[in-house]
Amino acid sequence: MRCRCRWPSSLLPAVRAAGDAWIVADGASCRHQIVDGARREALHVARVLAAHLAPRVGT
Repeated sequence: MRCRCRWPSSLLPAVRAAGDAWIVADGASCRHQIVDGARREALHVARVLAAHLAPRVGT
C-alpha cells in the first residue's frame, strides 16, 4: 500500500528524535509507515482528543 501522505524527508528522523511526544497521524497507512520507519506509535487525532476529554466527562 502506498501512503498518500506528503512528508518531507526529515519527518522520520524528527519522529525518532521526538522523545516522549505524542505522534499524531490521521491516515492508517501513514501511521503504519511511522511504525515501520521510526519504530514509534502514531495516534489518530480522535484517540488524542478522547484521551484529553475522558477525565472531563461528567464534571
